[in-house]
Amino acid sequence: MGKGINMDRRFLIKAIGGIALGAASASGVGPALAQDMPKVEWILTSTETTKGHHTVQDLQKFADGVAKRTDGRFTIRVALEGELGFKRDAYVRALQRNQIQMSTFDPGFLTAQVPHLGVFNLTFLQDGSLDQLMAIEEATRPMTVEAFRRLNAEPIAWFALTTQELISREPIENFVDLKGTKIRVWRELDAKLIEKMNGVPVYMPGSEVYTAMQRGVVTAANTGTPAMVDRSLHEVGKYLYRFGGPPASQYLVYNIQAFDSLPNAYKRALFQEGWALTDRAKRTVLDEDGKAVEVMTKAGVKEYQIPADQRAKLRELAGPLWDEWAAKDPQNAAALAAAKQALGLK
Repeated sequence: MGKGINMDRRFLIKAIGGIALGAASASGVGPALAQDMPKVEWILTSTETTKGHHTVQDLQKFADGVAKRTDGRFTIRVALEGELGFKRDAYVRALQRNQIQMSTFDPGFLTAQVPHLGVFNLTFLQDGSLDQLMAIEEATRPMTVEAFRRLNAEPIAWFALTTQELISREPIENFVDLKGTKIRVWRELDAKLIEKMNGVPVYMPGSEVYTAMQRGVVTAANTGTPAMVDRSLHEVGKYLYRFGGPPASQYLVYNIQAFDSLPNAYKRALFQEGWALTDRAKRTVLDEDGKAVEVMTKAGVKEYQIPADQRAKLRELAGPLWDEWAAKDPQNAAALAAAKQALGLK
């Protein structure tokens, strides 16, 4: 099996310890709950649309944990995307207005407000492994925290989903020269890289990929392995390539004023469960990838690694795209420089 996002304990201590536990200490979280603590009800919005999605289930466990730690006096409702009448592009505004008190912020959809978060979408800057992904998040974290605070938000946890792989209906012999192969994409930088690989990027919603592959509108699709199974792509594509594209990741944030109004014991419950969420999510993403690959293998899908020499060439092709992105905003340039330094790149 290819590499997943393996967020180990070392990451938790450095990342969530720095964000959550440090803030908990600063807030002066107090001792055990008193019987007369107020009842508080918060809303947390997810970027997913089904309760069965593993990130929603992890968020629900987070909410259940907070309720348990506060004897049911501090409850958090986990709302699906669209359930409250708006989608993720309105989450920042809703959080600022205190319509919601917590939300998952997807860097891929937040670049309009926080441009430097696009560093997570730079293909082949990192390989999807724990050490490299952790290095990028840690290197850019001070910028991210500062930017979120300008939005009246503070991060309490961060976690990633599975890396973006390729599933194809036909074998791909050379990734450096795709010879006009049409590949479904959903991110601009991925599309630009596919073009440099002599492929043809095709934007389309995930819900349309099955039919498009079945009819030959596209030959391959770029997505995570659980999504491949959810959309039954293993029925129309029998070649799984470990492309190792940037995984989607999410910050769990809270409204600063709403947080400041909480009793110290409730703040402590949030931080403790934020730690547990990240610890749980690192196992979940590996489990989800493993289960998806098992399903696809049983359906006759063959798994392949991209040859090292081809992967090295793809990284060379991606480099100018990183620089192009960095030139769009000084914060982008700072984020790329920090990430490169952390990864030991020139």
